[in-house]
Amino acid sequence: MAKVLLVSTDTQKAKNLSDILQQNSYEFIFADTAILAYDVMKTQLPDIVLLDSDSQDLDLVSINKMVKMHDNVLTILIIGTKKVETELMKAVNSFISQPLQNDILLATIAANLKTKHSLEKLANSNQELARSLYQLNVLYSTSSQFAGSLDREKLINILIEGMDKSLSFGLSCVLSFKSESEPYLIINSLYNISDRLLEALKLRAILNYKSLFENFRLFSIIISILKILS
Repeated sequence: MAKVLLVSTDTQKAKNLSDILQQNSYEFIFADTAILAYDVMKTQLPDIVLLDSDSQDLDLVSINKMVKMHDNVLTILIIGTKKVETELMKAVNSFISQPLQNDILLATIAANLKTKHSLEKLANSNQELARSLYQLNVLYSTSSQFAGSLDREKLINILIEGMDKSLSFGLSCVLSFKSESEPYLIINSLYNISDRLLEALKLRAILNYKSLFENFRLFSIIISILKILS
């Protein structure tokens, strides 16, 4: 349910809007002072804020600036008989004039909610894009470091570090071999590992190894690895 906040000193207008909006499945919130408006923004963050230009002794310019400090909360100015400051006119997202017509009011709110949802979707897409670019950059850097060393221990550390940065794993493990009969499991974890989890990691590492080399004399090798890791 979308939340709509009315900032106004007109209690009758608040009652009328409350009836209209609640009948159309909106949650209505009323603030008749700047302090109350600030509190609402902190505790009940609305989706849309209606600013009544005929409000007495309310600095709507400052209130609108405060609202805009919250991401994707849109403001609609209700224009009445009182002269509106140019700064406020430029800063709000849309306008509606009095006397209010229910269908126009609801259509304006719906249009702004659609804009809000589009902005949120765009913001999420940008975050995903930035994350993907970061991951690609880390993987490229990791592959470049691979090309510069033949030291196995160093290469494994580079691999683990690259995985941690690009994929944000809380746990990773690498199965390596000093020789065919000398496997060892390197585990990098942010948390303490129980004995049960350790056994599961050993088994998972072996099964993954098996899936990569299905036709490579695996049966005897797998059995010997399990014995050594146990």
